[in-house]
Amino acid sequence: MTTPYWEVPFAVAPTAELKPEFRGYASLYREALSSSSTVYYLCLFKIIEGVQSRRQRLAIEAKNAGTDFRPRQRRVPEKPEEQDSVAESHFPH
Repeated sequence: MTTPYWEVPFAVAPTAELKPEFRGYASLYREALSSSSTVYYLCLFKIIEGVQSRRQRLAIEAKNAGTDFRPRQRRVPEKPEEQDSVAESHFPH
């Protein structure tokens, strides 16, 4: 089995200072895309779990600091024409 994605390099600016947390997610993403084994799709679930844990941690840190933390809400539109609009806004041609 091969992944249905185009082969493109994972490009990050060479001078970028990346946080260890981001590097961890990026490495899992790279593994999921570059492997032809179905087992590596589990990497994508690890990314989701990591983002959920990060949001919980940030909420606790904000509460302890006396500030408000509201993560951006994401939803997939139900109507196909709305889905196209959202996809186009994130990935313009």
